[in-house]
Amino acid sequence: RNLRRAIERPDDTELLTRHEIQVAPPDLLVTNYSMLEYMMLRPIERSIFQQTRDYFVANPNERFILVLDEAHLYRGAQGTEVAMLIRRLRHRLDLSAQQFQVITTSASFEDGEQATTFAAGLTGTESERFVWINGDKESKVPSQAGDKDLADALAKIPLTGLLAEDAKTRFKSIVSLLNLSSRPITAAKYIIISKGNEAGKARCRVTVLGMVEGGGFVEETMQIGNGREKETENAFLSVVSLDCSDPVAEISACRTQGHVECMTANDAVVSTEKSVHFGLSRILYDILVDFGVTGRLINLTSSTLCNDDLETKAELGAQEIRRLASRLFPDSSPQQAQVATDILVEAASMSRNKPGDTPLLAARVHRFFRGIPGIWACSDPECSALPDEQRGQGVTGKLYVQPRRECECGRRVFELLACRNCGTAMFQAYTQSVRRPTYLWTEDVGEVDDSMDTVVPIHLCLDDPEEVESQDDDSQSTREMYLEPITGRLFQNDVDSGSARQVYIPAEAPAGNRKAGMFEKCPKCNDRFSGISNMATKGDEPFQHLVSAQLMSQPPIP
Repeated sequence: RNLRRAIERPDDTELLTRHEIQVAPPDLLVTNYSMLEYMMLRPIERSIFQQTRDYFVANPNERFILVLDEAHLYRGAQGTEVAMLIRRLRHRLDLSAQQFQVITTSASFEDGEQATTFAAGLTGTESERFVWINGDKESKVPSQAGDKDLADALAKIPLTGLLAEDAKTRFKSIVSLLNLSSRPITAAKYIIISKGNEAGKARCRVTVLGMVEGGGFVEETMQIGNGREKETENAFLSVVSLDCSDPVAEISACRTQGHVECMTANDAVVSTEKSVHFGLSRILYDILVDFGVTGRLINLTSSTLCNDDLETKAELGAQEIRRLASRLFPDSSPQQAQVATDILVEAASMSRNKPGDTPLLAARVHRFFRGIPGIWACSDPECSALPDEQRGQGVTGKLYVQPRRECECGRRVFELLACRNCGTAMFQAYTQSVRRPTYLWTEDVGEVDDSMDTVVPIHLCLDDPEEVESQDDDSQSTREMYLEPITGRLFQNDVDSGSARQVYIPAEAPAGNRKAGMFEKCPKCNDRFSGISNMATKGDEPFQHLVSAQLMSQPPIP
């Protein structure tokens, strides 16, 4: 349908580059396995290899250098194919052992002997010719445990505030740390710059909001010409936000070092929020860089030994967060230490000394999520296992992610279902007779003692289905029943039990139908297509929500 894709474009960059390579083989070629294999198969590329071969025949003292990045990936069947391709390439170029030099890079090899053996097998060379080059990690000093006062100060920082979209909220969250810094965090006047824009106004009004010494916020307003710059009257620890009366103007704020620390948010430039805001990263860096607990965090998680810190001489590398917290703040309670560690990790990963620098904590976080088999709920809305303010606020009591017969309050627990269209809550239970149910089981127990009957599933709607605005002739009728939360018995009316709650079950159906006790469609909204579903993790939607939530929770990027 798109015929333009079938028409050769004489000025195409790839076409020009390919022709240049065929005429004059490059000194440096970056490729991958598939493309190198195609080049060796296509007749049109033969000149590349022939010219290269002739060069090394004429210059026997020159070396052909092959660099394999992430060499540890070439294992198994894929590694065999790569190994054969390398041997074919060497044979095609007719290279001697002295002319063929290989460099393999990997961050996953720890044993030099095993690494050289692997590289030799992959490239068809002798392992004795490989030289193992290993880097030495520099420990971060000082490295020591954090005291209780620091743990308390970190734990007071709201994580939602530190990761908030609003810049002022982020700055407010770190005010408690300003007095703990061993480095002086000084205020300075800022240069407000208006980038020249032909579509912009001649002058515009700019409102500058900045954090001052002590953690307060001061706002000042100035008039600035298009393409001009102006110094602020106040000295700020950092400019927090810029607001301009001209929606197309590009306004930025710079400290004396010349780094852009804040920009106006408009369609033409990257948004101020969470994207361009180096001021917060600079302040966090100055606060955290000299903390001994920051050094210990970096050393423990990067497997770096620090001779001055005995704690770094064991259990290095990836850390489970609770174990890491106990090693960073041993004098604090486990809960306080974990909250402080969460904040420290987030803040250190946002800290930079200069724009473009590596963060103070260049961390790779591994998160593991486990799907739940379902949700089970206490049948008493006044459940005593709930906090006082939550009792009676919903149609169920405490929720559980594992099946159980009784709640902590002693009431019966049943699996929770919901209409995927309107969200109406329901219980799924099991009974001997859906026509005259008297007792409910939490799970399918099969045959009941002293009876030939097996239990069958039954749905209990927890909301009044009569609240639906309109019900057509095809609507599913229900029966009103009363569930006793303590015993799990069903009654025809509420006079038989003072603590029974109102529920609704399907109307009587012909005997012998095992699904007679299950709603074919939602009794409240009459939706037949979305279905009534349990809460088990299934399908692609949970994964999609997880990915979205992870992306939205990324820390601000200066």
